[in-house]
Amino acid sequence: MIGCLLIHGFTGSPKELEPLADYLQHNGFTVFTPILKGHCTNRDELKKCNWQEWVESAESVLKEMNDQFSRIFIIGFSMGGLIAAHLASRYQVERLVLLSPAMFVPNYKQIWLDLRDGFRTKQELPNRFKGYLSKLKRTPISTIWQFRQLVKHLRNDLPHVHVPTLIIHGDRDDVVHPRSAKFIYDTISSDEKMLHFLPKSKHIVCHDEEAEDLKKLVLSFLPQ
Repeated sequence: MIGCLLIHGFTGSPKELEPLADYLQHNGFTVFTPILKGHCTNRDELKKCNWQEWVESAESVLKEMNDQFSRIFIIGFSMGGLIAAHLASRYQVERLVLLSPAMFVPNYKQIWLDLRDGFRTKQELPNRFKGYLSKLKRTPISTIWQFRQLVKHLRNDLPHVHVPTLIIHGDRDDVVHPRSAKFIYDTISSDEKMLHFLPKSKHIVCHDEEAEDLKKLVLSFLPQ
């Protein structure tokens, strides 16, 4: 039996991965999409959590999966990508997929390009920017510090990743700089690894215009 663990991003939710999760389920995989501790609640609950508890939220599900499945794949989005790589360096995992892995944030160059284009065409501030600003206001400073600590600590696990790995990143990601994907690709020790950039996509790649391409790439990488 095959189990897929999908891990969402910082201050996000499983909805970030929902199109891919549904696609994999439709293709016969058993999918798990845990909510990291403090997420999908409120500012006060999120503020109580540290980065280790976010990792434990995913790790506890992986441990349960180990008792049920002979083959396990892990897919992580953004911050969830770093958690996924951390787990893959410590547990028996058959495949690892990293989507928009969060190493270098934010991508100021792309933010500026998007704002410049908006001003030139006299468009309103794009909804995604309004969403980012709203999320930033709702996120405690201490929680952002916890995220930074997670990146600082979990990046040390990257050289210990030996599992076959697929990394997918949007070329126009305005949250995480695309060089994050190249850095991780160069740092992991996997003999089998692939790096694919989606030229039109931004950060939330599973919901962007190249989502169908992403789904096919992931499915072809995961043996059945």
